[in-house]
Amino acid sequence: MEDPREDVTRGGLPVPGTPGDGSGMRMKSCSTCRSLAEEHRFLEPGEAAWLKKHLDVDNVDTFMVCLAPLDGGARQCRNLRTSWKEKYFREPLRLPEPE
Repeated sequence: MEDPREDVTRGGLPVPGTPGDGSGMRMKSCSTCRSLAEEHRFLEPGEAAWLKKHLDVDNVDTFMVCLAPLDGGARQCRNLRTSWKEKYFREPLRLPEPE
């Protein structure tokens, strides 16, 4: 029987950003980068806690952070979006830089 994910694998290994690869990375558009394909990932626990407090909500599981490099790779874009909507907030909301 053929693997139904065969079209998203390379040499038998999952391609990052595809369902089932385990990385949580996805190629999504970013309104602040003005790009149609930047690497995004779902929030880590500390980031999710910050966003929950900032938005005063209980669930932020659908939010993703843009990992596009800025300033020659010294920083990341860190703009927030949901997995289905590029511009969720009226004004861009970025995660604070990690300490």
